[in-house]
Amino acid sequence: MGHDAFMDPFGRKTHFLLYEICILAIGSCGAVTITVPNKVILGTAGQPLLLPANYTTGTKDQNIQITWTFQSPSSGSMLLVTAINNTLTPDMEHGHRFFLSPPSASLLINPVELRDDGEYTLKVTVSGVKVASASRQLTVLVNVPVSKPVVRSDPAWGAVEYVDNATFTCTVNKGTKVIYQWLKDGKPLKPSSRHIFSSDNKMLFISPVLKDDLSNYTCVARNPISMNESEPIAPNIYYGPYDLMVKSEPRFKVREGVFAAGKGEPVWFKCSANSNPPNVYSWFQKADNKTTPIQWGPVLKIRSEKVPEKADYMCCVYNNITGKREETQFTFILSATGITEERRTKRQEDEDRTDDLHCDHRWIPIVVRVDSLCTPHHTVPYMTIQYETPSPDTTPHMKISTDTPTWCENIVKWYSLSYTVEALLVIAILCSVVQTLRLRKWRRRASRSPIYTL
Repeated sequence: MGHDAFMDPFGRKTHFLLYEICILAIGSCGAVTITVPNKVILGTAGQPLLLPANYTTGTKDQNIQITWTFQSPSSGSMLLVTAINNTLTPDMEHGHRFFLSPPSASLLINPVELRDDGEYTLKVTVSGVKVASASRQLTVLVNVPVSKPVVRSDPAWGAVEYVDNATFTCTVNKGTKVIYQWLKDGKPLKPSSRHIFSSDNKMLFISPVLKDDLSNYTCVARNPISMNESEPIAPNIYYGPYDLMVKSEPRFKVREGVFAAGKGEPVWFKCSANSNPPNVYSWFQKADNKTTPIQWGPVLKIRSEKVPEKADYMCCVYNNITGKREETQFTFILSATGITEERRTKRQEDEDRTDDLHCDHRWIPIVVRVDSLCTPHHTVPYMTIQYETPSPDTTPHMKISTDTPTWCENIVKWYSLSYTVEALLVIAILCSVVQTLRLRKWRRRASRSPIYTL
């Protein structure tokens, strides 16, 4: 008994202490539990918004009170709605938009407004033998959907390359908490030394503009509940002229910058250059140390029977906005046999030059056909050897030239000295035969003539 009397004060204190601890912690340690799916809930202005919440209690047959309160920097703290058991007590000021359906603890806001943006607190209190409570806090973000952005370009008429700057401005008619982003050809545009963004990203500055800035630009506007993209806009940039060139039919081209055609053939040339706005084209003819303007426009048509045999032509292009000018020149050759003769002449210029051989003060052509040197894919070339009897103050010299008909594609070169020696022997024999024949003919005539003696 003494032992029980001794232990009793400690037993009572222990039970009392456990009772106090349970009372202090009952709101969070098991009597009432509140669960919410999300701590942040997004709302669209003008639409209903549900704040879902569930709770559980440890015992049955007890009174339950559900309370929702709201707090924001602009409105302060206010009571929205209260329900005890299944009896709802709405707030007289806000009860027409906030609805609670006990025993559910979920709160319906219909419709939600921009001023409803803030912190919401749910408190559930259970009373029976003892009183317990728990609370949870949710954040509501209310936004207006973003309307389709509109991009405006300045200057509207355009900008000159390397001279002017360009500014794009993105605006939306509706939307809250809008964030802006710029895309170039569908890809995010990063800031650079020439591409600068305003602090809110609503404006894009390009300084100075270049031809490379010719692209489609779009503005993307988004907020937590929506996203929209503008129609693409391309800046009007004046540039050029660049990449000036002259073209014609391939059959007239001899080499770069040289064209040839037969007399009477219609020939055209087209001049082109990359430029904005389109260039002004003018054509000039250079012949006999004179430069003459002949035509305006990108296409030049030549009537080959009315032009010099060889003349230089020049195409000039001018951009009247950028003030830049470019020109290119080419040569046109009028040939009796057309471009084939011109190409053959060019190939003959690469052949070795030889001297002339004189014989009896007259040219004696000897044509040697070299069938054996031509393949089935080549035409038959000819070699002409000419010689002339030297005058008293000159030494004998020889000229060996190759002449390829216009239908022959390759010229066969003579590399062996033996062919030249053989040709000279043939020439000497022919010269001797010719002289002998002439002498015999003269003697026959002399023998037939009557002889008169005095």
